[in-house]
Amino acid sequence: MIIEISVGVIAVCIVVMTIRLYTLSIRVEETIRRWEEFLLRIETDIRPILYDARDVMHDVKGIVETAKHGTRRVNDAIEILLGPIQTLGIFVKAIRVGIGTFLKKRGGEGHGL
Repeated sequence: MIIEISVGVIAVCIVVMTIRLYTLSIRVEETIRRWEEFLLRIETDIRPILYDARDVMHDVKGIVETAKHGTRRVNDAIEILLGPIQTLGIFVKAIRVGIGTFLKKRGGEGHGL
């Protein structure tokens, strides 16, 4: 008699566990379906943003290239301007040294040039 009751209790427990697992699997399946819908909605919403971000990055790349080209041109212009100024500076220094040397040879101190 005890064996039959034990087997009956075990059978009832198995049935209850099976029903519980079935309801749990339905909930898991519903959660997975909702998650898939959510991901699809996010993908649908984000895709245009990603395309826009790609376009923005392309525009930024163009701006950076333009800025680099402009910087190179400014550097070239500065070098073109500094060349004659440096040459003029060297020329002025040479004249100053020449005058100082000339005045020393004539017996003067260079008179502060």
